Amino acid sequence: MIKTIIEDHWGIDVCNIEKIKALYSDVYVINEKYVLKITDINSGKKQKIINLCIHKAYEKKLPVSKIIRTKSGELLLAQNHRTYSMSSYLPGHPYDFKECSLVRAAQTLALFHLCFKKELELERQVRDVCGDVYPYDLSGLKCHNEDVKFVIKLIEQPVALPIGLPRQIGHFDYTVGNLIFESDRMVGLIDFDIMRVSETARDVAIALYGLTNSVAQQEVFLSSYNAINQLSDVEIGTMYDLYVDEMKRKLIYTIRRYEMSSKPFDILFDRVKKMGLQ
Repeated sequence: MIKTIIEDHWGIDVCNIEKIKALYSDVYVINEKYVLKITDINSGKKQKIINLCIHKAYEKKLPVSKIIRTKSGELLLAQNHRTYSMSSYLPGHPYDFKECSLVRAAQTLALFHLCFKKELELERQVRDVCGDVYPYDLSGLKCHNEDVKFVIKLIEQPVALPIGLPRQIGHFDYTVGNLIFESDRMVGLIDFDIMRVSETARDVAIALYGLTNSVAQQEVFLSSYNAINQLSDVEIGTMYDLYVDEMKRKLIYTIRRYEMSSKPFDILFDRVKKMGLQ
């Protein structure tokens, strides 16, 4: 069926199909040249906006996949409540915590933010379609085990966040598995499923605490980022609270989907333990 869909809608002769691991989508490498992503977590309207943003980043020469349009010129195929997106395959290795990789990751995120800072019409579309991906809604959460019970108690502790911080289109999953490197070059940024309009500092905080293992590495990351896109002292000072808030929102989402798959929760819970949140 996948072979038929690719050949009928993209006109690509399929010689080889390899399925790769993904949490919420079915992802296939086609002919070692393309990636087909099939998902039902995004509506066709939302996936189209996501693909449009990826296309914009590609045009700005950021390290993202090239969206392969269908034969009819569309950015995706929507069929039977699922969306099918084809993009170029980016071979390489995941982020490795080396300082050269850390610097490249910080620089790329800064360039990504600069790329979208003045895209006001696109920002309006993203805001209208993507909304707040992880609402802070505690109603009906189920305690599946002691880890989930612990996390629910953590989520219930309020965090006061500053208002009025600069907001824009961001990635919001700028983490180890979504950055692709070749030697010391960053060649790929993938998985835009939870992109939205929110605080720039929140997007940086997710990267800061996900890609560093020490205070020294955090200083290198922020210095490299600020050399391209300067953050205010207020933004830097609130990053820990923004990160905690984001983690709580993502944990709420994974608890609600726990019976479908516990793996996303387990991954986030490991980050909670690493941060020493209590």
